[in-house]
Amino acid sequence: MATLKLNSYELFTQSENNKPEFGTGVPAGCMLNIESTWFNNQLSYNTADGTGFSSVNGSPISFSVVPSLTYVTLTAKQSNSRYYLNFTGNISTSTESILGDWIGGFGFLVDTNGGTSWQHVGAGVNVNHPSNVKYFLSRASATGGGNDSYYSMQLAGSFLYTSNVTAGNNIRFAIEYFHYDNGYHEYLYINRTHANNQSTYPYSGGLATTFTVMEIAA
Repeated sequence: MATLKLNSYELFTQSENNKPEFGTGVPAGCMLNIESTWFNNQLSYNTADGTGFSSVNGSPISFSVVPSLTYVTLTAKQSNSRYYLNFTGNISTSTESILGDWIGGFGFLVDTNGGTSWQHVGAGVNVNHPSNVKYFLSRASATGGGNDSYYSMQLAGSFLYTSNVTAGNNIRFAIEYFHYDNGYHEYLYINRTHANNQSTYPYSGGLATTFTVMEIAA
């Protein structure tokens, strides 16, 4: 194995014909690793599926979900690295009645063992119900006036997380989606447009979601 050092700091290692790898002495702030998920599947939920944390008052249509399509898993290159999370996505709902608005949101999750025993990161505070926290939520108005009764919300956020994961072990991140309202807003949609068809109109077709995680040297 070949090693490149600067004084006592190991900057690169290389074995056989493999590409060089960053060593343990790489300067702080260098990107060590990057993984990303992207999907354009249209997802639909009208009840909790057991993947998320209970979000509100026990109503069957007030819930959170954690789709496996949002999972991003990395094998840590170094111990105690920092991880930069960058998410862009969307949620929507339809209503059979013209209501004023609809409430939805999302949060970042992590399992430092690479599984699905989630913890919230980058979230707000809820002293009485600590599992019901999120990065962002909002009230979405209808996409237009008149009889248009479809509600859509763009989601985007980033967070820098400091881990205690040791080199060589897995760490997994995911997105939790929150949905709240009454029976007029029963379904939570992801990557779905109002028209939900494949015509030539600009409001047709589907949407996409992307979630990227970068390991940063501490």
